Amino acid sequence: MTRLIPPLWLLITILLMTGLDRWLPLAEVVPPGFRVIGWLPIVAGIAVVLWCARLFRKAATPIRPGEKPRSLVTHGPFAHSRNPIYVSMFAGLLGVALLLGSLSSFAGLPIFIAIIARGFVPMEEAALEQAFGEDFRAYCGRVRRWI
Repeated sequence: MTRLIPPLWLLITILLMTGLDRWLPLAEVVPPGFRVIGWLPIVAGIAVVLWCARLFRKAATPIRPGEKPRSLVTHGPFAHSRNPIYVSMFAGLLGVALLLGSLSSFAGLPIFIAIIARGFVPMEEAALEQAFGEDFRAYCGRVRRWI
């Protein structure tokens, strides 16, 4: 499962949500006039991901899962969530579901979280604990995994 990186899982989930909305549109849960609100979590999610990428670049540590971490980033969005990039990706998916408007499009949300929570977070946390030991454990003690 971890061979595909999270942005690819994000894209696959968007395609799944769009396909479900088009070919299996269950109840319409977001009226057309309100769907534009979906742009808010999409834009916010993109902004936070870009902010996180900038922090990783400044810390000279890789952002790609599976690569050996060189720095423990604990400021910016990481002061509030240990996984702000994944939270932001979820926000973007929520925005897509709102834009699509059908109940079936929301099915992608728990699927994406399950893939990330089982396929990436344990591996990343193990690598961070191995690399930073007590500093990482202390960080985990003061910052929640999600929000």
